[in-house]
Parts: sequence; C-alpha cells; structure tokens
Amino acid sequence: MLSGESASTWYVRPPSGGQYGPATSAMLKVWIDEGRVAKTALLWKDGWPQWREASDALPEIADSLPGSQSLDTADPFADGPSGSKLTTPIAREKTSRIHSEFAGDAKIGAVRRKRSSRRITLVAVLAALVVGLIVTLFLVASTRG
Repeated sequence: MLSGESASTWYVRPPSGGQYGPATSAMLKVWIDEGRVAKTALLWKDGWPQWREASDALPEIADSLPGSQSLDTADPFADGPSGSKLTTPIAREKTSRIHSEFAGDAKIGAVRRKRSSRRITLVAVLAALVVGLIVTLFLVASTRG
C-alpha cells in the first residue's frame, strides 16, 4: 500500500497519544521500520474520510507491527521462569517521540474537547428544562382537573 503512493500525506496517532505528521509515504515507512507505528495506531491520509487502525489500513504488514501478538493466542498466566505465574502485562509497546517538525498541533484536540464539553453541558441543560416543563404541565393539569 505504501510503495505506490509516494505523493500521499500521512498522519499517525499512536496509542500513547499525540499526533504526528504530515509525513510522506517514505517517512511513514521509516517510522514503521523503526517500530514507531503500533498495530492499534490510527492512520489517516489525504482523501480518507476517517482515521483507520494501522492493522486495517496496512493489512499486508499488520502482523509485523508492534502489538501484533494476539490476545487469544497469548497466555498471560503461563508459568514464568521460576514456575510462578506471570503478573506483568502481556506486552508493553516501546514508543519514542518523533521529531518535533512532524508533530501535529496539540491545540486541535483541546478545541475539540472544549467543544464537546459545551455540547454535553447544553444537552444537560436542555434536558433539565424539558423535565421541568413536563413536571409543571402535570402540576397545572392536576390542579385544574
């Protein structure tokens, strides 16, 4: 998928947070080779309507991405070297920051969170008003009837 798309502009959102890009297909391939793009990282490129998990966006290399070990086949309770049960997580993905010139704008996420918070507050206020009006309607109807 990456080989024939040298003009594509890519963005990456790793599971650890943040956003990286814009990046060329060649730079994305370097990041993948360095193990910086996990299976569950979100990818987006120009022309796509939404973000996709790396495993879905790049199915031909999904098994080689960090975090590709299946939870179904891994036994987190397998005996450790001393015969005791393991208590550590199955895998911890090692990630490192990508150069700052490739980092996305952190303000975008803050603006979206603020907008979502306003919408939730507005919906809650409107719901309270509707409940108040319904209660008032029943009180008025019960006193007249």
